[in-house]
Amino acid sequence: AGLAPTPAGIRCRDRPRLDRLFDEWVVHGASVARSQFPALKHEQRYRSPASPVAADRGGVVAWLQLGSPVSGRRITTLVELFKAAVLSQHERIHGEPHQVLHGHGFCGKGYEIARYLALPNVGFSWSRGRIHGLALWLPPSTDITVRRKARDAALAVRRLAGNGVDVAVELKDEESDHHMATKPGRWLRPSRKWATAFPAVHERRRIVNLAEVTRWCRHAGLPDPIAFRSARTPLIPGAVDLAPIEVNRKGKPKLPYSHLEIRFAEPVPGPVVIGSGRQRGFGLCVQVDD
Repeated sequence: AGLAPTPAGIRCRDRPRLDRLFDEWVVHGASVARSQFPALKHEQRYRSPASPVAADRGGVVAWLQLGSPVSGRRITTLVELFKAAVLSQHERIHGEPHQVLHGHGFCGKGYEIARYLALPNVGFSWSRGRIHGLALWLPPSTDITVRRKARDAALAVRRLAGNGVDVAVELKDEESDHHMATKPGRWLRPSRKWATAFPAVHERRRIVNLAEVTRWCRHAGLPDPIAFRSARTPLIPGAVDLAPIEVNRKGKPKLPYSHLEIRFAEPVPGPVVIGSGRQRGFGLCVQVDD
């Protein structure tokens, strides 16, 4: 069956997309696949009116998987390419990107911007820290239109190439999910204990104690932790051990960094990302079972 025209008087924000889909169906028939239309391919969850309203902690608007894994040591290059590609696609599809995506134009302190996350294979005895996927997170209170446009831009990325990286990017497809690292539940499932997959960049040159880690958690929109431990090297299998040149950016202040394990009083849903490098994927944590 085809798509009937939208009845008069009914507004449809996706009218141009539906018209294009109908035209393709008329010309090509059943050969047109849903995979050609990402907005129709990716389902959205809806809350029951009777369910309690959860606090807005921000959320991931796009999950992507890589055609082939990339070394975790290339996180800086990969995330920079991902961010540049999202901004470029946004410019092409919707025009000038919102400041939450690039971080320019904000005044003062206390604001959050988009987090471009690389998803590595960590936490298992066979884990080697290779990156299998990408995710785009937007902060709380981001306008729904901004979220939709950012999602469109991220899902339009098809390849990342530059500085020694050349990898295809694919839409996240539950039916062809080929690795644990690309499953959203791996990063979203609530847990009392979290450990860093990539090291967390310190916010200040201070002794890392519970008060300092609490400060980082508050800045990241997380509850106060009740305990933590830190080390210069990874605390879980596959977590990525990086050299300073692989963490610090040229022309930016050079800050120390550590791997951490953090415990909360109650289960906390992910993604949990802490430290001053969280906008570029550093400090990304994974659940640790007790």
